[in-house]
Amino acid sequence: MNSEIILVLVSGGLIAAGAYFWQRWSHLVHYGKKADGIVFDHRVEYGRETTTYFPIVRYKTPDNKEYAHELRIGRETPKQKGSIVRLVYDPEDPTNVEIDSRTMLELVPRALVVAGTFGLVLVLFEVFDITALLE
Repeated sequence: MNSEIILVLVSGGLIAAGAYFWQRWSHLVHYGKKADGIVFDHRVEYGRETTTYFPIVRYKTPDNKEYAHELRIGRETPKQKGSIVRLVYDPEDPTNVEIDSRTMLELVPRALVVAGTFGLVLVLFEVFDITALLE
């Protein structure tokens, strides 16, 4: 029974995270404006086995206001300073910015929800012994 509780908690967490990012990022997908950002620095996060580099970019909006923002998605190898990164930002809040990646903005949240739902279905099969009914 403990494994079912753990699976329910993990599955619920996956669904909650997926729903959160799906809602947050779908706004950017539908209403966001695109901009080219220039990497000018990195924040470095040292882990036990890996080092992660979070690019800090500058970008301009059409009204010529310039913003600097640390991207939430880090990499094990730093992006070269001066390199261009395609961004999508919320025109109502230009500090809400992400890398313009359909995979990250659309596929990942949905995959989290699907994985969490799959986990909950597995728990239901186990708790109600549905596999025994199918035999």
